[in-house]
Amino acid sequence: MKLLSQLPDSLRRPLAIAGVMLIYLAAAYITVGRGLLGDFSGRIVSISTGHDPSQMIWFLAWFPHAITNHLDPFLTRAVWWPTGINLAWVTSIPGAALLAWPMTRAFGPIASFNALSFLALPAAAFSAFLLCRHLTGRNRASIIGGYVFGFSPYFLGHLQTHLVLILAFPIPLAALLMIRLLEGGIRPLVFVALMALLIALQLGFSLELFATMTAVGIFALLVGFAVGPEHWRAVVRATAVPLAASYALAALLVAPYWYYLFAFGMPSGSIISPSGVSIDLLNFLIPTDANLLGANAIFQNISTRFGFRSEAGGWISWPLLPVIALYIHSRWRKPAGKVLTVMLALLALATLGPRLHLDGHALVGLPWKIVEHLPLMKSALPARLTIYAFLIVGVMTAVVLAAPELPRLPKYALAIAIPIFMLPNLDYRFWTTPINLPAFFADGAFPDFLEKNETVVILPYVNRGDSMLWQADADFYFRMAGGNTGPTVIEEFQKWPAVNALYWGSDMANGPAQLGAFLAAHDVRHVIIQEKHAAEYLPVLAMLHFLSLGATHVGDVILFPIAPATSAKYRGLKPIELERSFDRDRFDRLVVAAQRYLSSGGDLRTLTPSRVAKLTLIPASWAVDDDIYTRDGLILGPWNDGRIQVGVVGSYDALQPLIADYRAASTTVYFPFPRPLAGAPKGNTFMRKLVMIFDRAGLERAAKRASSELPVEEIPSGVSIRK
Repeated sequence: MKLLSQLPDSLRRPLAIAGVMLIYLAAAYITVGRGLLGDFSGRIVSISTGHDPSQMIWFLAWFPHAITNHLDPFLTRAVWWPTGINLAWVTSIPGAALLAWPMTRAFGPIASFNALSFLALPAAAFSAFLLCRHLTGRNRASIIGGYVFGFSPYFLGHLQTHLVLILAFPIPLAALLMIRLLEGGIRPLVFVALMALLIALQLGFSLELFATMTAVGIFALLVGFAVGPEHWRAVVRATAVPLAASYALAALLVAPYWYYLFAFGMPSGSIISPSGVSIDLLNFLIPTDANLLGANAIFQNISTRFGFRSEAGGWISWPLLPVIALYIHSRWRKPAGKVLTVMLALLALATLGPRLHLDGHALVGLPWKIVEHLPLMKSALPARLTIYAFLIVGVMTAVVLAAPELPRLPKYALAIAIPIFMLPNLDYRFWTTPINLPAFFADGAFPDFLEKNETVVILPYVNRGDSMLWQADADFYFRMAGGNTGPTVIEEFQKWPAVNALYWGSDMANGPAQLGAFLAAHDVRHVIIQEKHAAEYLPVLAMLHFLSLGATHVGDVILFPIAPATSAKYRGLKPIELERSFDRDRFDRLVVAAQRYLSSGGDLRTLTPSRVAKLTLIPASWAVDDDIYTRDGLILGPWNDGRIQVGVVGSYDALQPLIADYRAASTTVYFPFPRPLAGAPKGNTFMRKLVMIFDRAGLERAAKRASSELPVEEIPSGVSIRK
């Protein structure tokens, strides 16, 4: 330090700034780097049960591959063959893929993914440090402020799953530029150029963060306009033109991306329910095991009720609570203090989502319901707004620790306590996991068994497995009738009942016809299953043995070459016919199972699909969870007044005959649930919940009909299917 103080300012300041980045890199090494050291391509920054990193690796590999081979980088049919998908509306990180291209080319996409994951938190912390340093003029206080942001529970939670949500270093830099423009410390033309670059970067990293950054930034300006003095309002008004110009220039910089966003239509609704990705009120006080403090058994038992662990990033480290209180007490009367305080309160409310959750229980409705109807923002998930709350808390921390009026002893105590309480989980095995790459792909054996550009199905299917990683590692040698480009299966594939069986490994009536029709329609030549998962897919394997030329074991995978003549005879079957048969079979079996369960003395209060599956009243493979509304679209359980609810998920066109046959026996029909069905349903009727309510007498009548309607298991040689 003495040697550094003797250097001229031209050298001392850059070295001091570099030293700050080294501090954050050291913190990232403690968190992630130790698990990657010496095995940068053999391990991956990932939660052991998650497959989202495989998706991110695929995106890092795809864009360089597409550009090099003169393919359309956004409209691809490498996955979801032959339908394809528009990658502009998924978490495709094109900006990160282009920035990491040199590393991807030299070391592969796995190494690029690990490098980006390792650098994301230090980069975010460093950019927040620059913002805090500008506001306070103090390095040490700003180091803590940057740490509060870059190593917050938000970043730690998403580190293992969502690279797309931690590439966020442009956000504090955009705030810094905006503040300098408001202060008059930067020329408008320079602001426009730099802000456009940051906007383009953030858009290339994450469409969701771009949308929320824009919305939160504009709202902060409006709050400043509302609570600030008159000269503030004049300054805010003056920023409108350069800010709009920066967005216009950014739009030009990424013009192809905007074309793909809007030329082929927009998603019709949110992909995931905002209520399911909201902060539990208790999470503000209780950490998850991503933090060292939350790794003890008591806190783990509580935090498991917060929903998705990666999204439970609301914990405000306890030493930060007095910091926030000190900031509000000392700064509330100042316009900037009012703006930050109001924004923090509003953001905290927004993160709670459309319905208040406390310890896992849903309570009253909240204002976020309004946001669900706004363009772009309707797909934003409330819990992820904690990123902006922690940026504000980081700034508050730096301001409080830099304040001359705060005595030195409590200042030092807070500066020490904050990073200690915020320590991440120190077990490096928590942050990284061995890469799931079978030797069949890793050793390059696949060209001996697969033809170039042939279509395959890989099990575990879509986002339950790592097929995206395997295809990327194989340099897109084959196409996939499937993929993992988001949390849901694309609509064109949802209409095929075989997809449900492939996804869950479940049994289905007329299985060979259902699966054969799907494979034939998608030109599938091979089905590949990782051997260690074979036991999970026994019903599917039975269908494949009927359709295949024979199973081939190659190292740690099993290959099923599909017999062209066998699958060809199912090619004429239409998805709507297959779905009608599939929905009818599942509904009939549930009705019969419910009647047998209750007539034998079963307790209605414990009735679920899982319960009747354990009693062998429906196939065991249908019991994917213990809920009344199962994730694979079965509905069975008690209703009020001793009645029974039975239902399935399906499209209205396929469900109409079923509804007509059982309506007289039911007391109420809901479609799409929870709307009572009266006439033709309105709105989206594709793959929605049908729930029919029966009293005991009605269930008995329905069960008699269902018993006579259940389809035979064998498929006649002429290949017909009951409609």
